[in-house]
Amino acid sequence: MNLPARPSMVSSLLLLAFLLLPLSPPARAQAPAGSKVLFRIGKTDGDTRDLALGPGGIGKYRFPGYFVPGWSDPRQDWPYVHPGPIDPFGHKPYSTFTIAFGIASLPARGECRLVIDLVDTQDKFPPVLVIRVNGTPFRLELPKGHGEPTLSGRPDLGKKQHYAVPFPVTLLKKGANQITLTSVKGCWFLYDALRLEVPPGVEEAPLTRTFLYDLYVPPALVRREGKLRQVLTAQVRRLGPPAPCRILLDGNPVGRIPLKTGWNPLEVPIPAAEKIHTAQVEVLVGGEKSFSGKVEVRPAPRWTIYLVPHSHVDIGYTDRQEVVEKKHWKFIDQAIDLSKKTASYPPEARFKWDCESTWGVDSYLGFADQKKRDRLLAAIRRGDLEVGALFANELTGICSREELFRMTGWFLRFRRKYGLDLDTALITDVPGWTWGVVPALARCGVKYFSCGPNRMARIGYTLARWGDRPFWWISPSGEERILCWVAGQGYSWFHHDGSLRTDKTFHYLRKLQERGYPYDMIQVRYTTGGDNGPPNPTLPDQVKGWNERYAFPRYVLSTAGEMMRIFEKKYGKTLPQVRGDFTPYWEDGAASTARETALNREAKERLVRGEALWAMLRPGSYPAKGYRAAWRFALLFDEHTWGAWCSVSQPDSPFTKDQWATKKLYGQRASFLAKSLESQALGE
Repeated sequence: MNLPARPSMVSSLLLLAFLLLPLSPPARAQAPAGSKVLFRIGKTDGDTRDLALGPGGIGKYRFPGYFVPGWSDPRQDWPYVHPGPIDPFGHKPYSTFTIAFGIASLPARGECRLVIDLVDTQDKFPPVLVIRVNGTPFRLELPKGHGEPTLSGRPDLGKKQHYAVPFPVTLLKKGANQITLTSVKGCWFLYDALRLEVPPGVEEAPLTRTFLYDLYVPPALVRREGKLRQVLTAQVRRLGPPAPCRILLDGNPVGRIPLKTGWNPLEVPIPAAEKIHTAQVEVLVGGEKSFSGKVEVRPAPRWTIYLVPHSHVDIGYTDRQEVVEKKHWKFIDQAIDLSKKTASYPPEARFKWDCESTWGVDSYLGFADQKKRDRLLAAIRRGDLEVGALFANELTGICSREELFRMTGWFLRFRRKYGLDLDTALITDVPGWTWGVVPALARCGVKYFSCGPNRMARIGYTLARWGDRPFWWISPSGEERILCWVAGQGYSWFHHDGSLRTDKTFHYLRKLQERGYPYDMIQVRYTTGGDNGPPNPTLPDQVKGWNERYAFPRYVLSTAGEMMRIFEKKYGKTLPQVRGDFTPYWEDGAASTARETALNREAKERLVRGEALWAMLRPGSYPAKGYRAAWRFALLFDEHTWGAWCSVSQPDSPFTKDQWATKKLYGQRASFLAKSLESQALGE
């Protein structure tokens, strides 16, 4: 039996010791004596302006960092933000950043350190980072940071962090080396700088290579020479001078592109597949084979993506309640202007808008002049604008039975007064709705329920189980039903970036294709600029440009109601029927304000009792306006915005306190009016 030589055992033990070292050393640990910096990305200054997209260009994020010393520029090639797997802009494989570098010579032993300085991390879902040095992993669990403001351009507010990850020089090798940084859990973090410190004897070597990134055949069709063809797409990373590139599919040339240094999008037409098969792809750069691999080709579905533009009504989340209200008034005017401006566009690119709830429309009509009122009604009758049936995005789990019906009271009066054909309710952000919603909506003539839940925070299985799986929701009595459709990407997919990106669209469609999605229509909610965000004036031109480029999938601008009516006509007879409570998840927030929640609950009970007294004792004098006002305040208190955006991170800020003071006042006013109206009924 041959025993291993002692040097091999020592080397193995040394490597194990390095792998077990803690990855969060003291804040400014010293570099080993005699070490040098092999490469550096950015500078340690607590700022992100020297990195790509910094300090606040998150909306322009496209590709992960890929850095090659000697070729790359941090201001172009290394984004300041590293998304996590649950960020809407960071889907796999875009959560991995890469550093590629060449080594000419190495010492037999020594210590290297990858030094990482961060500006900040997300404040609710801290990231977990896995660093791999030529495949060997190291794990960093990052703490919670300051959050959203630093992502949006305020690096000075960040909670700065410093890490030094040691590893033995034996993990490096002569020739090409690679360090990857992958966010495997949580949300984003922001880079300040990175550097690799190496011991004496490490000498770098130039690296010239070409990489293919995200090679696949998306579920798309283009029209070429009168025929529908599929496309082969990839991102080509050229680490070297410009060079010509040829693409072969199963040995046949299908495309040719000139490569520049850096990122190069590749999209070449290929024959449309009739069945699933695997094809061989070869990429020749400068006449030499740079890549050879296989790609799966599936027949492309002929899908239509219905974009439903709206603004998420978050009363008091981003601004004080009265400021939010006035913003939504402006959005109505902007949406109508945009629909008129695009009236001559192809039908699918003409702008449409959904007023998510009646809260803002109610007050708009109260303050607008007659010309604006007429303009709004004309837009609704043309089908350019629709008004959702719900008063607001309520936490239905804390609503009383009567309150569920009161949610649509203004909608019923509005529809009846002007003879409008409106039949759709939208609910947004809230992940779950009590069963009583079904009869409450159905009995007021609402047929359709478009649901756009939150994509990240405390949503349970709402999207995983029900996203993109429309169904008939049957009421407890079995006598009513509504068509319920949960948008698979929630409502905030375009929050930070309103562009119709191919990578984003195709990644989503690939998932639907692999799942066997059975319909030719897809619902996508479209909101930009965050919650309470405005209409995007570039959207119609984006849709027009997309449809000129691709035969399928096609984008269509639509209201939720228009989309639902088309969908029911196509698939209504084959949809599954579901009974039961869609148990809500967020009602626990109301427990944080137990006293006020109890006050509002008691007010709603008193309102029902008072109305009964009026009906029995003084039916001819029923104070309808007073009860509408009281129910309005009760509904505003039960609306889903339980605190401002900064209530957790800045609980004592003036905005947080002002927001809650107004929210609390809704419940207090409901209580005051309920008592007053009941006393009047009794003649007191």
